[in-house]
Amino acid sequence: MNGHSNGTHMNGMDKKPIVVVGGGSAGLLFCLLFTRKGHDIVLLESRGDLRKANDPTQNHRAITLVLQWRAYQSFLKAGVFNRVLKDMLPVKQRMVHLLNGKVVREPLDDPKFPSWFVPRLKLNEHLLDACEERSDITIKFNSKVTNVDKEGVVTYEDEKGQSRKIAAHFVVGADGVHSRVRQSMARLTRVNITVNQHPLGYKRIVFRPTPDGTNWRMLPYEGIHIFPRGDCFMAALPNWDKTYGAILLNNWEGPTGYDALNTDDKVRAFFTEKFPDVVKLVPDYMEQWKEHGANPLTYVSTAPWHYKDKIVLIGDACHAVLPFYGQGANAGAEDALYLSELFDQLDGDVTKMFAKFSADRIPAAQILLKLALEQQIKQISILDVLHLKFENLLHSLFPNTYLPLQHQILNTRTPYHKAYFRAQKQFLVLKMILLVVVVAILFAVFSKRFQ
Repeated sequence: MNGHSNGTHMNGMDKKPIVVVGGGSAGLLFCLLFTRKGHDIVLLESRGDLRKANDPTQNHRAITLVLQWRAYQSFLKAGVFNRVLKDMLPVKQRMVHLLNGKVVREPLDDPKFPSWFVPRLKLNEHLLDACEERSDITIKFNSKVTNVDKEGVVTYEDEKGQSRKIAAHFVVGADGVHSRVRQSMARLTRVNITVNQHPLGYKRIVFRPTPDGTNWRMLPYEGIHIFPRGDCFMAALPNWDKTYGAILLNNWEGPTGYDALNTDDKVRAFFTEKFPDVVKLVPDYMEQWKEHGANPLTYVSTAPWHYKDKIVLIGDACHAVLPFYGQGANAGAEDALYLSELFDQLDGDVTKMFAKFSADRIPAAQILLKLALEQQIKQISILDVLHLKFENLLHSLFPNTYLPLQHQILNTRTPYHKAYFRAQKQFLVLKMILLVVVVAILFAVFSKRFQ
């Protein structure tokens, strides 16, 4: 702490709490990373306590997440990694299930940079437990924020429907795609907000254990099982309870889109044609189809991410991204970690902290969205596999010089935009080298012929 009396510094003079809106992983990590930094923290969560299984307000569509280096560093700094680890499974390979029944295995395991599967609900349960153990964090469930004003006063409805107000030192909007904090910020200043729905939607499907409950339906279990089918796609990720949490990505429109699959016969025909292996692995797929509705894929782009020294947005509230690159939870966790690092670097100056956060993170989020849109449901071809193997070979030969884009995104904290531009430069240099080699070979061949 420092002795400044400026209200934009987090010091002992201003005892207003930091108010965090939204109890997802990004908001909870922020609370844990900012605990004992001089202010009490109040977390307002619009839903009930997810740890209460009978709570009707909970959204049980949660899927399994893949956590990588960015999230790993955030959990370590927050002191909760070992707590979460018991519900994690290591990511060691990717299994591509082709329509002809063949399975292509691609190793992903790197002992230096491990990745993990974890169910989103389990992750949030652990983070909530950790927050409740901190004396300077207060959690208010069933508290729906209606407005944040220019002074940082938060208006919300409590669980009894009564209107309440909290004067905050500053407000963190971690309340997701349909952020109320973002809406309030847009009323206070000019904000460029783009909210789009992708032509694809998703349904959740659970691969239950074998009938005797002793094993996973697919082996090896320490891998991502994907079923690419051109116009649709399924990905299944394992959990400790021997289930797989899967999502089916499919178009809304078209002859096999969600809107057209409106009878049992059409659904059966769709699965028989596209996913005959899933029909065998998930005997109750028809029941699950009826139970789990189709959900939209929404992505958000926002600029700026802050208002003066009073409001800052993190996670899906400012950069909800599509799932095709698997970085949404990792990027949100890194938001919380980066704000904590900026706080330490800038001696708690909130004005500078928010401005630098927006300036540094917005370009990274824009490139991440671009990568996700480009990835989409791209078919994995033999050329893709060869290209990846060639890049990995170059990286093994020149580990400090040649860094594949995938390595930079999954295994480092290099900002997404810097990783992307470095990869583009490397690719250009590589093409030039290959061109020179080809020209040299052709020159040698023709020189020999005309001698």
